[in-house]
Amino acid sequence: MNTLDQRIANHQQQQQSRNDDSEASTSSTSMPKSAYYYEGGTATMDATAIKKPKYESTTNAGDLTMDGKILNRQPVKLREVANDFSTVAENKGWDIFRLLPPKPDQIGHGFWHDASLQILKLATFIVLFILTLGSAVVAKSTFILMTSAIGWGGQTVTICNQVISESTLNTVKLKNAHVVKWVWATLLSLSAPEALCFVRSMHRTMFRNVKRPTFIQFCFVLIIESLHSIGVGILVFRIFPDLDAVTAVQLTNAMCFVPAILSLISRRPSKVALILVIIDIAAIAAQSSGFWAYPMFMPNLQKHSVAIPVSLTLISLAWWQNFVHRDSVFPPVRTLAKFAQRLSERRSKTYAFVSLWKICIYFVCCFVFISSRMRMEDLMQRDPFGEKLLSVVGHDMNATQIEKFQTRINQMIEQANREYYPPAPKAKPKKQPTAEEAEEVDTGEYRRFKRFLPDAEEQEEEEFSSYNIYSNYVERNQLTMAYDALWLVMLQVGSVFVCYHSSKFACKVMMQRMGFALPMTLSVPVTVLLLSTMCKMRTKDPCHLTNVLTVELFWQCDGAYSSFGDFLLSPQTWIWLCWLASQVWINIHLWTPKHERLAKSEKLFILPYYIGAFVDQSLAFNRRRDDKAKIKAEDLEFDIEDSSLTYETIPGLASKTPPSVCSVSSSKLENGLIRDAASSADAITKIYACATMWHETGHEMTCMLKSLFRMDEDQCARRNAQKYLKVIDPDYYEFEAHIFFDDAYDINEYGEPEINKFVRQFVGVIDQAASAVHQTQLRLKSPKKAKTPYGGKLTYIMPGKNKLYIHLKDKHKIRHRKRWSQVMYLYYLLGYRLMMKVDDPSRKELISENTFILTLDGDVDFTPQSVYLLVDLMKKNRRLGAACGRIHPRGDGAMVWYQKFEYAVGHWLQKATEHMIGCVMCSPGCFSLFRAYALMDDNVTRRYALKSEEPKHFIQYDQGEDRWLCTLLLQRGYRVEYCAASDAETFAPEGFNEFFNQRRRWIPSTIFNIMDLLKDYKNVVSVNESISIWYIIYQLVMLISSILGPGTIFVMIVGAISISFTIDTMISLIIVSVPVVIFIAVCLTATQEKQLIVAQTIGAIFAMLMTAVIVGTSLQLQKDGLLSPHSMFMVAVVTSFLTAAILHPLEFTCIIPGTIYFLAIPCMYMLLPIYSVCNMHTVSWGTREDPRTNEKNDLAKKKGIDSIETPQQNNSISKWLCCPRDRVDPMTIVINEKLNDLNKKLDRIERKSAPTLGRRASILSSTGGTLQVDKCSEADEDEQAEIEDALEMSNQSHAARKNQKWKQAQSEAWLGDKCLKRAEREYIEPEEESFWTEVIDRYLSPLTMDGKEMDRLRAGLISIRNSYTVYFLMINVVFIISVLVLQIHKDCLNIEWPIGPKFNHTIRPCYANHDDPKEEIWVMTRLQLEPIGLVFLVFFVSILIIQFLAMLCHRFGTLAHIIASTEFFCFRKPIDRLSEDEMVVQNAVGIAKELQTLRGIDENAHPIDMTCDDRGISRRRVVQNLESSRRSMMKRKTETLDAAFKKRFFALSSEQAPEQGFGGGRGNSKRLTLKKGTIRALEHRRDSMFGTLDNRRDAEEIQDPSNMRGPAQRRLERLFTAQQDPDPMSARRKSQQPEPEPRRF
Repeated sequence: MNTLDQRIANHQQQQQSRNDDSEASTSSTSMPKSAYYYEGGTATMDATAIKKPKYESTTNAGDLTMDGKILNRQPVKLREVANDFSTVAENKGWDIFRLLPPKPDQIGHGFWHDASLQILKLATFIVLFILTLGSAVVAKSTFILMTSAIGWGGQTVTICNQVISESTLNTVKLKNAHVVKWVWATLLSLSAPEALCFVRSMHRTMFRNVKRPTFIQFCFVLIIESLHSIGVGILVFRIFPDLDAVTAVQLTNAMCFVPAILSLISRRPSKVALILVIIDIAAIAAQSSGFWAYPMFMPNLQKHSVAIPVSLTLISLAWWQNFVHRDSVFPPVRTLAKFAQRLSERRSKTYAFVSLWKICIYFVCCFVFISSRMRMEDLMQRDPFGEKLLSVVGHDMNATQIEKFQTRINQMIEQANREYYPPAPKAKPKKQPTAEEAEEVDTGEYRRFKRFLPDAEEQEEEEFSSYNIYSNYVERNQLTMAYDALWLVMLQVGSVFVCYHSSKFACKVMMQRMGFALPMTLSVPVTVLLLSTMCKMRTKDPCHLTNVLTVELFWQCDGAYSSFGDFLLSPQTWIWLCWLASQVWINIHLWTPKHERLAKSEKLFILPYYIGAFVDQSLAFNRRRDDKAKIKAEDLEFDIEDSSLTYETIPGLASKTPPSVCSVSSSKLENGLIRDAASSADAITKIYACATMWHETGHEMTCMLKSLFRMDEDQCARRNAQKYLKVIDPDYYEFEAHIFFDDAYDINEYGEPEINKFVRQFVGVIDQAASAVHQTQLRLKSPKKAKTPYGGKLTYIMPGKNKLYIHLKDKHKIRHRKRWSQVMYLYYLLGYRLMMKVDDPSRKELISENTFILTLDGDVDFTPQSVYLLVDLMKKNRRLGAACGRIHPRGDGAMVWYQKFEYAVGHWLQKATEHMIGCVMCSPGCFSLFRAYALMDDNVTRRYALKSEEPKHFIQYDQGEDRWLCTLLLQRGYRVEYCAASDAETFAPEGFNEFFNQRRRWIPSTIFNIMDLLKDYKNVVSVNESISIWYIIYQLVMLISSILGPGTIFVMIVGAISISFTIDTMISLIIVSVPVVIFIAVCLTATQEKQLIVAQTIGAIFAMLMTAVIVGTSLQLQKDGLLSPHSMFMVAVVTSFLTAAILHPLEFTCIIPGTIYFLAIPCMYMLLPIYSVCNMHTVSWGTREDPRTNEKNDLAKKKGIDSIETPQQNNSISKWLCCPRDRVDPMTIVINEKLNDLNKKLDRIERKSAPTLGRRASILSSTGGTLQVDKCSEADEDEQAEIEDALEMSNQSHAARKNQKWKQAQSEAWLGDKCLKRAEREYIEPEEESFWTEVIDRYLSPLTMDGKEMDRLRAGLISIRNSYTVYFLMINVVFIISVLVLQIHKDCLNIEWPIGPKFNHTIRPCYANHDDPKEEIWVMTRLQLEPIGLVFLVFFVSILIIQFLAMLCHRFGTLAHIIASTEFFCFRKPIDRLSEDEMVVQNAVGIAKELQTLRGIDENAHPIDMTCDDRGISRRRVVQNLESSRRSMMKRKTETLDAAFKKRFFALSSEQAPEQGFGGGRGNSKRLTLKKGTIRALEHRRDSMFGTLDNRRDAEEIQDPSNMRGPAQRRLERLFTAQQDPDPMSARRKSQQPEPEPRRF
């Protein structure tokens, strides 16, 4: 057949096909969408279209789409469809053999891990409770002890008779000189917290961007804090010294008078507002009783009747900010609440001055109120804390007792003289010193007796007699303990510090009730009980606690009660109990915390300070009441129901819509998570999972997809819990997934783009991944396919009704590689969806702060729990720009084992150190969470989208894009953190070559980014509050250590070989140098393949030589001893690694490959850096390269930066760029001939259909679109037009070319690919298409360069390679020579190690004239070290110590995170004791997960789900299961989690609770819905919101009983009937019987 005949035939065939398509489309428009349900290749008539399903319409699987439309063929008439098909064409009768569902993934770490977490949580509860309560009691008791000591001034106190044991009554008169130290101690205790507040405020002011207060705000705070300080000064220095200890402690419960009033006037209107107001009034009355009732019943307080109410009122003013609310009914209170909120934002700069001002006020109050008790000379004495003379009097002594006392004292003096002045040999005995020459210092536990005073000046000041004897009493003079008051101050300040931090830690880890609220409530009662008991015991025994306290120090116990009954019957006790009850009511917010996990201190406490005098009240009133915005269930908005996605009609939903479900006018955008209108849902966390794919394997794709399906399942469960159960989930989030496929197209023989094998592989494994997660054979709805300016897009609806977008990138239309994929989704999600779609700037800011980009690689595997932990960090710190988790390498082989240890040590030590002392430098793109607000900032995304113009940009920007993005965030002031508890797995390179190429990209990029940060250190330190100059120095030190790493390893190997084989150092140097020099030469001259072969060979040789290093190191340690620096360094390294492994128990096995890591040190730390530096000019990716032949990709090649390689590698590419005409596809000649022949026959027709184009004559080249000039022949104008038409036709499909019905447009051949035939065609919005076109034109157009530009870049990269290689090699060579030369001449220039034993060795003395050498001589010295070696040893040890300490601190933070995220089951009420609401609220998400499980939803026990591998062959029932499976193929299935949830939720019946589960539990999850109590609670909750079943049925029958009753309705009704009891009378009798008691578990 000639060309014309073939064309005519093809044209007729195409026209017939078009007519068929037109007819099908006409029929499809006439058929209502709701008339069919499509699932798994089945199209079934709905009852809404036909009352009785007489006919069934079925089509081929390839004809069905997601929303019910049919692409190729639809039923025109029901009669025709019924005659054509009776079964599903896709499900053949013979194709019934099945695959078992994949085994479920092991989510979690097993029972023992969970049990250990529960034990840890319990231990933390106990420790925090004891620590907080104990520290609060100690702090309050010690402070009252100091104020009581002030009150002892001028009084005679009975003390223990240990001083004068011969007398039964010992007393001491305390003078002002004795108590002045307690005045200063009290003042120090009050001032210490204010000093700490000053330091914190100054640090935040200097290193953070904090707002400056206005003048009015500053003055207001200054006045309030001044009044508060005056009240504290009056109470501490004026009132407390006159009170007994118990009364003083009780009085601290009366400090909330102002908060009580503010709580009353700030009360929000509610149904129970009247009752709350009455309680508030009672609390005010109780607090005011301290003003009038307390002095009335306490006669000793009459003189303070005015001072007490004034001081308590002034003290309570400080906490006014926490007790005013915006929802108050009084406008002044609302205004005051807004003012208080503005104050909180500016408190750092305010309290930097206020804290010092308060210290000054304390000093003034101290001098004013203490001056009435003592003279200023006593108060301002030179050494108030030193030793003071104390006279102890023993009363009622007879002569015998006095003589006995005198004898004992004389013996003690003689013994003291012998101890202090032993007799000298052959010398005259000295005269025994008299009492005037010595002073007595013994007071029981004081183990000194005399202090001699040889100095005349001191004799004048301290002259006294040791004892005085009178007629019936004696007086013994001794010195008090020096600085005992300071020790007590340290104890009190330390207790306050511990109490504050333990309370804060308890709030952070969600243990506020047990670790904070209860200790704060019990602190005063426990202190009262403790002091009452000690006072009672002191009354009975004056020696009580003298072994702890000095003899003259004790609490004032004037009002001590003799018995507990007297204490309870005292009016003072009842007044105190009223104070306590009112304080508990005012602080009722402590028992209902609403903050997020790991909240910052600013979100927990409203003021930046605490008061040392009463730390418990200070912290309790300072704890914020409303610290988190509330989101009600009614505020949450969900999509409208889509029958094409739910597949089920649930009774009652049509007649009664839940209040949280939106009506038809949904406020949600069609393709995004952002609402059209402002709502409280803008504050909901939004997570966009953005993965980049290239050439991953099917297994790697499956792992990543399973992670996305887990997120989808979890989000759906949380959505259903709020949507149907009306339970607010604090961790609720919205989710959307995007996958960006690089190089997703191949070019076929016609020059058309078609999806490549990796896209086909992805489409094939997505159902497998969904089946593995949901543990049932699951097939997703066919995706929607659309052509886009960058290639194409597939849209999947996951089972949880979250969307999964697959962006297929054509590298001829858009830039490929990972960085440009990231630029794509940053501009699309943040620039287009957020900034372009939302108009309100305040909404944009709120949404951007709560929107997060989860960056993923195509092979990552993670769990939703890992994402929660990263989100927790984001919620904790608004300045946090990115957070990364712990990455675990995955795979097989020795290289993966090596990387397991390398990753472990890198995360344990290096990343933890960066997190603690600064910021993490690199948040890996395989699993990291980025804040949208930070990415949208200036100089971040915009700079990230810059095209690499200079040679160094290709290294810094493209080789390590994730590190460069983090560098941009750090330079803008954002913080990057590391969460060790967030785990993710990724496939690591398993081959040596792939590993080296990966690190060849990473190492230069790391160096360039660190150097960029160091160059800009001034700006970074000033802008970023988390980075200090010390962190910059640390990074500089790490950079130097990385550069000198190869030289250090080289020297180590040289020394080890020299010692192990007892050869000269020079010979060892030559042995090691030869392979290294060879490798350097190969890296500079040979191709990469040869370089890698040489690297493997030399690496294997060095690995064997590392055994010599082990021997040499052991010999050196034995020679130098354990105290040598080398031994200490080795012990420190091993200890740090083992300790880190022990502190990471779940990762302890990562320490096992340490042997491989040790053997690979020369290869990885010497050869790999050399390979990376020498190949710095190579900018290809190097990993996951597609092994396709060049012939297949010839049409896909274009001029680009990928061609920049070494001169040896790109000669052919350069020829191809310069002279492409010598490569012509044979198909081009055939097409050209056919077109020329066709031109002769249809010249006139073709000239009318396609106008002549003024383009050059050309033929189709092998480069897919590149036009080449045919210099061999000349064509006229008509021939040029025809050839141009042929070129345009070459971009069309084969069928279109046959009929020549083509248009000048992009090809759509890939849309008809076999794996996408079932996908429905859709079109993107014009606005979105315009966006993609513009962003591609501006930022993402394919990179094309001319020959000159490529030569310039290639020369620049080679120049950078050469210069950095020279610097790198020269630095290491200089270091190696210096160390080795100093090692050889260690006898001349050395540093002697100060510790360790001395040993004999020979040295060669140093002489100025080397021509006259001398013999070696023997000397005895300690270990001698060369200076440079010692410096670098100290250098590395310092780094190791810093990293180890930082690792310990980070582990504590990780422990807090784990504790906060662990749910404690022991404190839960039993299921049978929970109310219905409590039961649902506590387990809402777990219940939703079980109810929405797809496994077993369509059958009571699906056979494939019941099949077990370990089941006996005789019990498998193979044929029966296959037959059941065949029948189930004809049935409609439930394929969305929402539909499965509703099906089970609306079918729940406590009267017919199933004995077994719904088939939804996986793993060891708790099967809550199996319990009748849970089912009854859910049933009650459902009926209260959606109505009863009968009401739903009646409503549906009234609407349309004929149309609303279909197969799904009948099956659902059967679920509500007594399936297991067919006798209706029996069912009625059962319903009349009383309900049995629920089982208790």
